[in-house]
Amino acid sequence: MHCGLVPKLYNEVIDILEAGLDSK
Repeated sequence: MHCGLVPKLYNEVIDILEAGLDSK
């Protein structure tokens, strides 16, 4: 597992979560 891959995916997930919360 690449160390740089996890933070990237995590960042995307957080971005989506924040967008979803903002849409509420």
